[in-house]
Amino acid sequence: MRGEDNPGEDRQKQSPHRLPVRPIEWVQVGINGGLAVIAIGALCIYHAQLNEMAAGRKNTEAQLRADVVSIDPVMWPMDAQNKQVTKDSPNIAGWSVSPGWKNVGSTPAINFKSGYAFSETPRDWSKDIHEIYKTCPARPKISSTATRLSPNDPRVELGKNLPIDVAERAQNGKSAIFYEINATYADIFQKPGDPLHHYYVCVLIEVHDAKKSDFSFLQVSRESD
Repeated sequence: MRGEDNPGEDRQKQSPHRLPVRPIEWVQVGINGGLAVIAIGALCIYHAQLNEMAAGRKNTEAQLRADVVSIDPVMWPMDAQNKQVTKDSPNIAGWSVSPGWKNVGSTPAINFKSGYAFSETPRDWSKDIHEIYKTCPARPKISSTATRLSPNDPRVELGKNLPIDVAERAQNGKSAIFYEINATYADIFQKPGDPLHHYYVCVLIEVHDAKKSDFSFLQVSRESD
């Protein structure tokens, strides 16, 4: 038989036919690989740009957001009938003290709520003065009434009475007088569910000469975000 006569010929017919890889196919593989590398690089650059834009937006919001701070109180001398008098009047029975707020930011403070309280505590001279100043009383309650505080808009709290006998006790070193103000507010960049901004300050009223309405204010503690 033919296969028996030429076994080499049969093995040649049964062997698979291998096609050579043409140079153009290697070029296509190289191009596809290069495009993949370029695409990955572009995605990395785009991601970095997004992060940079997000950081820039946060910085811009921080620069433009509302920023509420406290300002020194307005103190009006009052007589026994609760009528305003001059600071050199012999009829001073006390003072109406109104701490204030100011929005030093570039955009409005919205949903602004605040609280204000007075307190008098005994002065313990056996303690370091800085330790005494840390003993501010409990924080005042926040009002339920919300308002809007525009940029550079000062706002004062409703005045509370500081009697002259309390001021004289502080002047004589028998007690310390504090006022505390507490506020919460939002800015226009906040989203629903974001925590409100807050501001708290405790101030010691130093009485130098009650009869001359000579006071100064020392900030004891402050918290804000």
